[in-house]
Amino acid sequence: MPLVQLSDVALFYREVGRGEPMIVLHGGPGSDHTYLRAFDRLGEFVRLIYFDLRGNGRSASVPEDAFTFELLCQDIDRIADHLGCDRFGLIGQSFGGYLALEYALRKPTRLTRLVLADTAPRFSSPEEHEQRGQLILARWPHLRTVVEAPWNDDDDAEVARQIAELAPIFFHRYDPDRAAANYRDVIWRAAPILAGEVILRGWDVTPRLAEISVPTLILAGRHDIMVSCDHARTMWERIAGSTMCCFEDSGHNAFIEEPEAFFSTLEAWLRATA
Repeated sequence: MPLVQLSDVALFYREVGRGEPMIVLHGGPGSDHTYLRAFDRLGEFVRLIYFDLRGNGRSASVPEDAFTFELLCQDIDRIADHLGCDRFGLIGQSFGGYLALEYALRKPTRLTRLVLADTAPRFSSPEEHEQRGQLILARWPHLRTVVEAPWNDDDDAEVARQIAELAPIFFHRYDPDRAAANYRDVIWRAAPILAGEVILRGWDVTPRLAEISVPTLILAGRHDIMVSCDHARTMWERIAGSTMCCFEDSGHNAFIEEPEAFFSTLEAWLRATA
C-alpha cells in the first residue's frame, strides 16, 4: 500500500471504492486506520481515502512538536491534493472527529460533507476525566492498575498491552472476538498518545460550531463512557441542518456493536445528501 512523502512527513494511505471522495480520520491518537476498515462497505457509494495520521500506524514518526492540529489539517490537504481531490467529505471517529471539526472550521470551502462519530467539540475537563475514571472503576474494578498506570512514552509494545486490557471500556457489551476482528491489525504507537494529550489540553470549538454549514451527520453510542452522548446533542443543536443518531446498545464503537443500524443510517444519509 502507498507510503507517500508529503512535504515534511511520509503518510500511509489506502483507497477503497469510487465516487465522491471521503477522507477517513481515525481515533487515538496512537492507533491507525485499520480498525475502521468496516467502513469499506461504503465504497459502493463513495471513494474512501484512509490514512494513518502523522506519527501513527504505518506513517512516519514525527517529533512531539510536529503533531499539531495545524499540521494535521495540512496533511489532509496534502493527501487530497496528491490524489487529485479538489473537494471532499470527512469521516472522523473519536479523535478523528476532533480533527474533522478543526478542518471544517479552517478549510470550509474544500468540504462537501461531514460525518462525526463517537466524538465531541471539546476535550474533557480534569473533573470530567476524574468522573470517567470513577465510572470505569465502578464497572470494571479489576482494571484499576492499568487505568491508573501512566502511558509508557517509549514502549509501543507496553502501550499495546495496556490498550488490550482496557478494551472493554470502549464497549457497552464487550465481545472480545468481535473487537479483535476489527482491531487485530492496528499498529499501536506510544508517542502520539502523549502528543495528543498536549494539543487537546483546553481544546474547545463549541463556540464556533454554528460556523459549520456543510451537511453533517452525528453518530454516537448511548452508553459511551469515553465521549458522552451529550456532546452529540450539543453538536446537533449548534450545527444548522445537521442530523443526529444515538445508538441505544453501543458504547464508543457503534460501528462494531450495532453495525447494521450504524451503516444503514450512514448509507441512507449519504444517499440523501449526495
